[in-house]
Amino acid sequence: MENLKEYTNPPDLFYTLRVKQIRKVQTPEQFIKRYEGGKSLPTRLPPKDYADIHVEELETMEGQPFDEEFYIIDFDLAEAEKGTVRRTFTG
Repeated sequence: MENLKEYTNPPDLFYTLRVKQIRKVQTPEQFIKRYEGGKSLPTRLPPKDYADIHVEELETMEGQPFDEEFYIIDFDLAEAEKGTVRRTFTG
């Protein structure tokens, strides 16, 4: 995005999708491997590996820690197909 004006024929990388729902899934402790100086964990899990208590619905991604959780984003194409989704980036 930051160098978009420098390309003579850039590909269309922007999609007119509207975010319908954002869910934050806290990684259950049994999947987090902690060791001195760090940790490792999966970036996703199948639904059978976490419970409803691990899921929180969000209004925005602002302020999220991006640490021991992952996010599920559902998109709605209805408004996009009408062409009424405004851009949510600056540039």
